[in-house]
Amino acid sequence: MKLRLAVLVALVLMFPAQALAGLAAPVALAPDDGLTFASVPALGWSPVAGADHYAVGVSSTENFTAPVAGGELSTSNTWITLAKALPYGHYWWRVRAATKLGALGPWSSPATSFVVALPSAGVIAALAPPDTGSLTYPAAPTVRWTPIAGAASYRLKAGSDAGLTALDGVANFSQATDAAEYTFTGALTPGATYYWQVVPIDAEKSEGTPSPVYSFTWHWTSTTATRYLNLRDPAGFDVDPPVVDPQFSWDPIPGAVRYQVQVGSSQSLSDSIFLDRTTVGTKLSPIANLPNNRFYWHVRGIDAAGNNGVWNAYGGDPLNPLSFLKSFYTSAAHPITHLRLVDQSGTTIAGTRPDVGSPLITWDPMPGASAYEVEVRLAQMTYDNQTPPSLLSAVCTNAVLGEYWDDIVAVNAWTPLGIKPANTKGPFPNNATLSFDGIVQMVLGHHYCVRVRPYSADSVDGGGVKAPVYGAWTELDGGWNAPSATVSFHFTGYPTCSVSCVVDYPVAATYLLPAPSSTVARTPYFTWAADPNASGYFVIVAQDAALTNVIDYAYVHGNAYAPRTPRAPVSYPDETTRYYWAVLPSATANGAGGPIDATKANPQLFSKTSVPPALTVTSPAAGQRPTFVWSAVEGAKTYRLVVASDDKFSSIVETLLTPATSYTPEVTYPAGDLYWRVAAVDWDDIQLSWSATGTFKNVLPAPTVPAQATHADMVPTFLWNPVPGAIGYKVETNSPPGVIASVKKTWGPYAGAGVTFLKLDGTGIWRWRVQAEFPGKTASVPGDWSPLVDFDNTMSPPTGVSAANGGHGLLLSWQPTIGAAHYRVEVSRRPDMAVTYVERVLVDSPAYAPAMIASGYRDGGRLYWHVAAVDETKNVGKWSDVRSFLLPERLIAHAAGLLRKGKKGSIIVTVTNVQRVSLAGATVRISGAGIARTLRTTASGSAVWKGAPRRAGTVTVTVTKPGYQTMVVTIVVR
Repeated sequence: MKLRLAVLVALVLMFPAQALAGLAAPVALAPDDGLTFASVPALGWSPVAGADHYAVGVSSTENFTAPVAGGELSTSNTWITLAKALPYGHYWWRVRAATKLGALGPWSSPATSFVVALPSAGVIAALAPPDTGSLTYPAAPTVRWTPIAGAASYRLKAGSDAGLTALDGVANFSQATDAAEYTFTGALTPGATYYWQVVPIDAEKSEGTPSPVYSFTWHWTSTTATRYLNLRDPAGFDVDPPVVDPQFSWDPIPGAVRYQVQVGSSQSLSDSIFLDRTTVGTKLSPIANLPNNRFYWHVRGIDAAGNNGVWNAYGGDPLNPLSFLKSFYTSAAHPITHLRLVDQSGTTIAGTRPDVGSPLITWDPMPGASAYEVEVRLAQMTYDNQTPPSLLSAVCTNAVLGEYWDDIVAVNAWTPLGIKPANTKGPFPNNATLSFDGIVQMVLGHHYCVRVRPYSADSVDGGGVKAPVYGAWTELDGGWNAPSATVSFHFTGYPTCSVSCVVDYPVAATYLLPAPSSTVARTPYFTWAADPNASGYFVIVAQDAALTNVIDYAYVHGNAYAPRTPRAPVSYPDETTRYYWAVLPSATANGAGGPIDATKANPQLFSKTSVPPALTVTSPAAGQRPTFVWSAVEGAKTYRLVVASDDKFSSIVETLLTPATSYTPEVTYPAGDLYWRVAAVDWDDIQLSWSATGTFKNVLPAPTVPAQATHADMVPTFLWNPVPGAIGYKVETNSPPGVIASVKKTWGPYAGAGVTFLKLDGTGIWRWRVQAEFPGKTASVPGDWSPLVDFDNTMSPPTGVSAANGGHGLLLSWQPTIGAAHYRVEVSRRPDMAVTYVERVLVDSPAYAPAMIASGYRDGGRLYWHVAAVDETKNVGKWSDVRSFLLPERLIAHAAGLLRKGKKGSIIVTVTNVQRVSLAGATVRISGAGIARTLRTTASGSAVWKGAPRRAGTVTVTVTKPGYQTMVVTIVVR
């Protein structure tokens, strides 16, 4: 009997009140039918008596043939929320009650509907720039829109056309971002109009209604002021300057990373281009010589993407508007000075048609000249019939074979060479080639005209064609183009000797110029006392006392020699030791009959050390390119500039040849201490003495960061001030501590001065800095990093947090948070939320209705909860304040008794809470089988009924107590 009673008690405790009764249809209460929501709303209905739980169906069709969310949903709540967002569209829902054993009641009727859709596209408005507006560099090309609740992210579409088919050649440009703005990181085309549209996306990647297509025009102001300077005339503008060393300069163009400079002889600069170069600096000195002409020049900026700015024409010369005159001694006002005949001591030979037996012509070295062209012609003399005859005129003839010289010399002197000797290797064997004039020679009694013009260097036009650049001719006292009574000189003939003449080695006193043991700054000419028995001389110049390393070897008839060959000039390097020279006389004009060992000819020594360039550069300011400037050097055709990162010049940064006395680097040098020096290079491409070493610190500036937001809920745009000349920027980010993603990462390069990251993986303090990159010779050159900048990536706690728990339902809700993709809800029994949770869930909508099946809900009592937004990157934001709600506690009621119809028996009811603590004062109602009695539990939590049931059937025991759930058990009366 006891066993049977226990089983009976167990059975009756399983069923709640009215479990066997019929169930009514629930009445849908919320939301109102047909409303539209940005996220799936909470669905609520009226409680049904006798219901243990409810089955809810949601469908995308009104006849419920397309169920969503996995089919029917079950809950013990009278509210239900869906954890995941639904695709945008129209939905219908219904609910029905169910008993614990699964018996189902009727569906609510009629089915109600709701629409899920993000707000219409019109709500997404372009904040910046305004539609059809414009953006101008240096503003970052950033577009912004109004963020909307329910959008977890956005898709930006952009294009160069309103159809958004391609952005600057990139088809179907599209970027998904957590931000509500976007910065175009590639360079945009100046003057182009761009179109863009944004599409909201919810937490489950459903795309909402696109915004209208907006547009903006990108502008780049690329005008600048231009300047021109003749470095040889820095104080002003000479109408006809003797030497022009041009330097072009202009103001920096914001956004330009390079500049293109063109120089041409046509004012339109559409053709006749002589120079076309690009540079990163704002100064340019041509590294190729320009011919004598009037020139025009212009410059334009080029941005990081290679887009060209407008041409900026030069127009600053007050004497020559829009142009400058490139000249090299082109005017009679700038002739070669002191062109004269001299004797072997260097003294001028004066007089009209002076008699000369060993012609030696000299002149002053001309600034800017690397060589000289010397022309010597026969003069045609006309006399009258008087006795003695008088000279009527002298005309310099055209070239006459055998008596015409047209030579290029690198020294400021000229002498004729000898005729071809019998032994073309000369009497003194050595490594040099003997120079002589061959069949060209002066004739006794003839008169000769002389003229000289300076030569700078070859010019090169835009097609690569070279042409020599000469100055004007200067004549030596003669009628060159018109009859005149004067000529340059009268040749009286070289010394001659009879057959019995004997020549010997010269003594030391024979050598005149250069003075023995002297130091000269240029390649010298040589003179010596004539040997009356000599008809010719072999001249040997060597770099060692033993005369083994001969650098010049010539044969002459007079007692003077100006270094040259019949075809080219001759110049000597600067020598750190000394030069040695000797003369071997020959008895005959064909070079025979003389001594043969030059080492016995009392060689004389001299030193050659040219004056090196003087450096005049100062260290540039941060962000400015250095401009190297040096003084002009006599005899220089070009200059060799070398820049290195060490003072030994073993690590070369750049080396180049230029005819100018200034150079602004056309690429970016690396940061740090740099060293530089310059040497002149003469006509023979011989490098002369190095200048002193200059040094400067090359500083590549770091971008500066303007004041901007230091914290935000949305992904921000990081901005910095553009750096002149930068081709791009790299950004380094340091994630907040504890973030799983890499702590430090470098992004870019970006073309503009701003970047909007698509997402930030972690809330907390992000640290970032930016670095500019500059155009180098083969790769970009990084500048310094900016100081670190802090940004607090926050997500504000949800607002409007509330709990509705009246009747038989519980609904937790809050206001939507901008930028939230999800919400994390935590429910706990403790206000500090520090122990085991009753429930932790992630939901997409700003509401949560628990299914009430977890033990924490079934047990009831005071529960605590809070909620935080979670973005599309899973960053968890700040928690809301902890709130609480109160649920009726669960009663545990036991009823025991063996009842028979008409027989006395008893029912013993014991009541405790879930902690098994007895509950006193609980109301116990016993009804059925003819029994109707109300009792209260005692301090021990028990109540006893005694009596005899009047009929068989079921006795229902209902236990209630304020703040507790109602508990119903049944006992069968037999």
